[in-house]
Amino acid sequence: VGKKGIELLEKYIPQIKKCCAPRVKQKELRTEDIWMQRTPEDGHINWDCTSRQLYDFIRAQTNPYPGAFTVYEGKEYTIWKSEIVPCKMHHYEPGTIIKFESVDGFCSCIVASKDRTTAIKLVDFQIRDNLLKTENLLMFENGKKFY
Repeated sequence: VGKKGIELLEKYIPQIKKCCAPRVKQKELRTEDIWMQRTPEDGHINWDCTSRQLYDFIRAQTNPYPGAFTVYEGKEYTIWKSEIVPCKMHHYEPGTIIKFESVDGFCSCIVASKDRTTAIKLVDFQIRDNLLKTENLLMFENGKKFY
């Protein structure tokens, strides 16, 4: 690719300088060639996925995008970072909080996934459009679900 690029530059830069480079008309755009603009709703987490799919989705939605989000007890939480963690065969439905921890001001939440041999650990999250305060996190209860 590098060698071919140099060849093209050597060929066309002199033509551009002399204003005689060939012109190629672009194709007209068709409706099916245009993608819809991304919206924040595109980041809503579907918990009925494997841990790997959840991890990849959360990672793909992080900055500069609006972040992946989930709903817990009517409030939206933006998830910025997650990890895949081993989990013994669990009986929880995907999206169920298996374990919530708050240690030295750092919070994490292990959530059941579809594959049941691993889970997703949420390690950086906030109430959507607000800073997350520790007192807000104390609402997370083991056994309850994210939606």
